[in-house]
Amino acid sequence: MSAADAVDLRPVDLVEPPPAEVTIVQDAKGGEIARFYEEYREVVGFDKIAEVMKTAIVAIEDYRFYEHGAGRRG
Repeated sequence: MSAADAVDLRPVDLVEPPPAEVTIVQDAKGGEIARFYEEYREVVGFDKIAEVMKTAIVAIEDYRFYEHGAGRRG
């Protein structure tokens, strides 16, 4: 029995909040006063991510992915 079975958790029960983004403080006329952030993040669509970055992310997860494909690991 897995831990998820023991506590009766299903993937749909686990909601992941969106990552924190930059907070921009503006004056009454819309001019920027300050930016607050712990890590500078800006959520973008998949089409806005450079191909080299997509390849790097896959390589970090499984450096042999392009040798064996998605069917198996190792």
